[in-house]
Amino acid sequence: MDKEITTLDELESAIYEILNDPTKASMEDLERFKMNLQPISIHIEDKDHPSAISAEMLYTFTSYQDLIYRAVKIAKYGYTSKHLSDEDKNGFTLYVTFRQGSLFSDIDLQSIMESAVEKMNGWQLFGGFTFAVLVWGIVKCFGIYSNNERITKQDFNRSQERLAEIQANKDIAEAQIKSIGDIAKLAEGITIASSNALETLAKVNGSISINGKQYQRGELMEMAKTNRDDFYGNGSEEIDSEPEIKQKFISGNFLTSRIDLKVDSSGKTIDKRCINLINVDTGETLKGIEISGKNMTAEQRDMILNAVDGKPLELKMTIAYRDPETIDSIYILECNGKSFEQPELF
Repeated sequence: MDKEITTLDELESAIYEILNDPTKASMEDLERFKMNLQPISIHIEDKDHPSAISAEMLYTFTSYQDLIYRAVKIAKYGYTSKHLSDEDKNGFTLYVTFRQGSLFSDIDLQSIMESAVEKMNGWQLFGGFTFAVLVWGIVKCFGIYSNNERITKQDFNRSQERLAEIQANKDIAEAQIKSIGDIAKLAEGITIASSNALETLAKVNGSISINGKQYQRGELMEMAKTNRDDFYGNGSEEIDSEPEIKQKFISGNFLTSRIDLKVDSSGKTIDKRCINLINVDTGETLKGIEISGKNMTAEQRDMILNAVDGKPLELKMTIAYRDPETIDSIYILECNGKSFEQPELF
């Protein structure tokens, strides 16, 4: 980023410049953000609930707050496992304005960006890049910025590969590759949260406008699908036949059962450990959830293993799946009353 960034076109160009050459990222990048971001204004005319907003939509706004805090962690510390103090969080609270009658809600990211610019001294190399991805991703998912360019998961993977090739210091390269990986997870979280929000809006019995443009139910569902397809690369011809990745929020009491030990190609070494989660209330079974290796934290692993064939686990989580039999990932939001500050992937 070598000049002031005042438009979404310039923000997009800066993001792709760093994706193409991660060594161009700078601790001074945030100083160049001179954008005037307009709030994302959602106008809801719900015939059944004229002065109310659903819990699903409120959950979307909560998800955005988690994502903002995750961005602060990456920008300031370079990784997401760091605990944020109250001082770290100061200035990064997302405020959503509601008005009665035909319901309006404004998602205002301007103050978040201004706080990032103000507090950026001493932040990590990818601090500016992190907040660029955060803002551009949310705006893009809601159709506010509608050219054909999209950041994909493959873009981040290629950026990590380039960094490994061009960074001479191995230790520095590993740390920076991890930072880009955390930013990729941030971008994925933005895609999931925004797509869920669009699908929730599509359920409204009435009309929906986003920044003055009215959308039909089918258009909102298609926007959600496009967001996911573009991020995961499902739009390419090579993988067009792959099942669509879907996301949904699940909460309830679950029994854990069956630890399946999967062996490697030699047939001798245990490669993976997987469990099933059975929803006590609905009978739904989430099968083949991997708990080995780096797929979950030690704390989460202990919670799961201690509950096998025992007392139910009270869980709130978001799952990504291709079909009911194939779970790609699960983000734990809360387990047995313990709230995680941000979703943890296992």
